[in-house]
Amino acid sequence: MAKGKSRLSWDFSGKGSAQCTLTVDNNPAEVVAATGEKILVGDDNDVFYVKLVVHFGDGKESTWNGKVQAGKDCSLSLSGLGIVPDGVDDASGLPSNFDPRGGTISPTDGSVLLAVEGFQISKYDVTNAQYARFVKVSGYQSGTEWIRYSQAWGPRAPVVCVSWDDAQAYCKWAGLRLPTGQEWQRAAQGPHGRDYPWGNDPPDAERAVWNSDRPREVGSRPAGISGSGCLDMAGNVCQWTSDDAEPELSGTYQINKGSKVLRGGSWMNDDPCYLQCSYNVSFPHGDRYNFLGFRCARTP
Repeated sequence: MAKGKSRLSWDFSGKGSAQCTLTVDNNPAEVVAATGEKILVGDDNDVFYVKLVVHFGDGKESTWNGKVQAGKDCSLSLSGLGIVPDGVDDASGLPSNFDPRGGTISPTDGSVLLAVEGFQISKYDVTNAQYARFVKVSGYQSGTEWIRYSQAWGPRAPVVCVSWDDAQAYCKWAGLRLPTGQEWQRAAQGPHGRDYPWGNDPPDAERAVWNSDRPREVGSRPAGISGSGCLDMAGNVCQWTSDDAEPELSGTYQINKGSKVLRGGSWMNDDPCYLQCSYNVSFPHGDRYNFLGFRCARTP
C-alpha cells in the first residue's frame, strides 16, 4: 500500500502562548514550541488521531482533538481553536429568541420537546447559543473550552466540552433533566427497534455527521430523523444520559467510579457501529471533550 505523508503545522505564537503538548495516536506526548510542524507518515488509508494542548502564559489551556488523514496536510492556528478575541465579553452571538430547553432554533421551528411514550425529549441537541444564554443568565461557571469551540463552530452548532455536571446544571436551570439511556434509545429507535435512527441501512453523509472534521449545525441532516422525530441521534456529538456506568472490566480498562453513559456516537467516529442506537460508551462525569454534548428530557 502506498505511503502517505501529512504535514501537521501549528502557529499559536499570539495571545501569550508559551508552548504546546502534542500527542499522536497512542505515542507518548511531546512538548513542542508554540509554532512548528510535524510530518506524519502512514499508509494512504490511515488516520492519525491528534491532540494538541496549547499552554498560555496566564496558566490557561486550550485543546484541539481531531483526525488527520494520511496524505493530507492540516494547519492549526488560534482562530481554528476558536480563541475568543480580546475585548469580546460575550462569545455566544446569541439572538434573544433561543429557547433554553434544547429545541427551538427559530421562532417558527415547531415543538421544543417531542412526546415519546411517557416522557418528552428534545428534538435537537443543546446549542452553543442556548448554553451561552444559560451561562450568562445564571452565572454558572463552566470552564472556557466550550466558548472557544462556540466561536469556531458557531451559535447553532451543538455545545461541546461540557461535562455531565455541566449538562445537569443546564437541565436543572431549564426545568428539565437528562434522558435515561433507555429513554434515549427509545427516542432514537422509534417504535420498531431500528439499528439506526433512520432505519437499518448503514450511515452516510446525508443521514449523519460522522467521520468528519467537526460537528455541524443541529438539524443539518434531516434525512437522519428518528422514528420519534428527533434529529442528530447518530453522529454530530455523543450525548450524556443520566445513567451510571456499570463497574466492570473491559479488557484491561477499568471503568471509573462515577462514570456516566453516553449515546449516539460523534463526528469523530469512523466506524458505523458507534452510531447504532444500542451502542453506548462511558466517561467520568467531569470530563469535557469536543465531541461530547447533550439533549434534554422531561417527565410530563
